[in-house]
Amino acid sequence: MNDSEKNKDISYVKHQCTGCEACFNICPKQCIHKRKRELGHTYPEIDYNKCIKCGLCFQICPAIQTVSFHYPLKAYATWSKDENDYKTSTSGGAASVFSQAIIQEGGIVYGCTADGLNIHHIRVTNNKQLPQLKGSKYVQSQIGDCYKLVQKDLKNGKKVLFIGTPCQCSGLKSFLRKEYEQLITVDLICHGVPPISILEQHAEKKLHCSKNEVETVRFREGTECILTLTSKKNKYISNLWEQRYEDAYYNAFMDGFSYRDSCYKCKFAQIKRCTDITIGDFWGLGKKIPFAVSHPFGVSVLLPCTQKGLNFINSLNNSLFLYERGIEEAEEGNDQLRNPKRKTIRIRIFRCLFRLFSLENSYRLVNIDHLIKKHIKRIYVIFR
Repeated sequence: MNDSEKNKDISYVKHQCTGCEACFNICPKQCIHKRKRELGHTYPEIDYNKCIKCGLCFQICPAIQTVSFHYPLKAYATWSKDENDYKTSTSGGAASVFSQAIIQEGGIVYGCTADGLNIHHIRVTNNKQLPQLKGSKYVQSQIGDCYKLVQKDLKNGKKVLFIGTPCQCSGLKSFLRKEYEQLITVDLICHGVPPISILEQHAEKKLHCSKNEVETVRFREGTECILTLTSKKNKYISNLWEQRYEDAYYNAFMDGFSYRDSCYKCKFAQIKRCTDITIGDFWGLGKKIPFAVSHPFGVSVLLPCTQKGLNFINSLNNSLFLYERGIEEAEEGNDQLRNPKRKTIRIRIFRCLFRLFSLENSYRLVNIDHLIKKHIKRIYVIFR
């Protein structure tokens, strides 16, 4: 392969690859497969015996092509008017309200589900399936052939709601290669994505079973950051804030140790967005400008970034409590609306240690100073 061909080959853009899987969906010969690299993250690799050098993978790769961004038109603090829906959601339940509205119109919803340790996107066609999409998933979701299915639904005149990380939404739009009025894209404010292999390793260790025996994984309990893993015989629970530096998986995620290389230079981590609507937790709500309305089970931030997105939100006024806030307030409360996580020296050391040790040992070694301080404080409390 000469240099010109390499420049048009997605396997040579490893550090930029977001794992959106657009190239897997577009390849007409299915000659792209996944290969595990650093930390267990998967990257595309081409089987040149099958490749016909059509260049489609390069042409639609959102990591290396120009992406269209839009500044938010407004910002809302919001939550579901349905009390049960609100209580069972990990934020304000806005995504659930969106999904119900699309299904009611006879449309299709695509979102992430956790079937044991199988974290992947699914196609939802009815209300009975919608609870599968609830809950945060702090791991990279596998898209599979969802982009192809979305395209088929759109060509059949179906209204489609696609919910994913910004790079997944961008991957879908790039794959489609045209605008569809009946498609609504909703991106989640993303901090970065760990690979499923690290979660598998962690679950096996904590539950003393194989990854196939893990039955449920939950990353949030309401507004609390609580990791819950269950198998038929065992259950593991860790509260992030009560057990800081104790649970290696949760803390490695929150500290940004286990992200993809591309996450540290993420072009989607800015206030300008690539979708119709951006959604997330409204951190810092009321910190500077008072917000007196009670929201005991969390509150979502909504950033409509296109007129289509704004119109869709306004059509749900009967289902959502909507309070307009300043865009600057939403931006200030979410770091990922300003810049990506910085790849610090501590993060770099962790990634080197992970080549030699387990997740748990690597995390403890790189944070040994924090752990010592924590234990000293405990001793001081006991003997003071």
